[in-house]
Amino acid sequence: MSEIPVLSEKTIKQAAGEAVGAGVDIRTRVRDLTVAALQSRRLDREGVREVVRAVIAGIGLGLEKPAGDTKAAVREALAGLDQALQASAEAAHLTLQQMSSHAQDFSAGEWQTAVDRLKQLEEEFLATARQAAEIAGTKAKGELIEAIRHLQRTGTDTGARVAAILVALANRLTMLGDDARHSSGEAAREAANRLAALASGILAGMSDALHKKKD
Repeated sequence: MSEIPVLSEKTIKQAAGEAVGAGVDIRTRVRDLTVAALQSRRLDREGVREVVRAVIAGIGLGLEKPAGDTKAAVREALAGLDQALQASAEAAHLTLQQMSSHAQDFSAGEWQTAVDRLKQLEEEFLATARQAAEIAGTKAKGELIEAIRHLQRTGTDTGARVAAILVALANRLTMLGDDARHSSGEAAREAANRLAALASGILAGMSDALHKKKD
């Protein structure tokens, strides 16, 4: 498989702004853009942060001259971002399943690192979105912050999917016990890099199916 070119933050911001500004199929356009941006990066903490920051900045840009209702545009755009991050959670889940099927190739520490990153996904999403919204344009700032606060209170679909995945993985986590928790910092970093690469590949493989999925 050829390497997917990395979408720059500037490109992501511009495309998200155009999607919101057009006022048509906002959710789908933001979702597909976010998935493309995520699959062009390592699916790790910083990669997710970069993409969320750029998408939120683009949403703010698009809200300066919206084609329709501003509140509705924000809801649809954030829903598209949420759907894309659900896909990344699913990619992480499939990575963990792959690890479980080839247990001899992975340490307990690598498994725990993957699970910890999955647990943090919703928190990273909302925290990064809030930070990006704080520096958005005057008109966009209030709408974005209000919508993100609502998500913080009610929870995201990404968070719900992560919770379901963790329940499904509970037995495996119990079996790993202290061995997983006592891995060194260096080992954890190496594991994170390895797992991010695996998850990125899986997300790329899921992309076509996601595009065909009905909203």
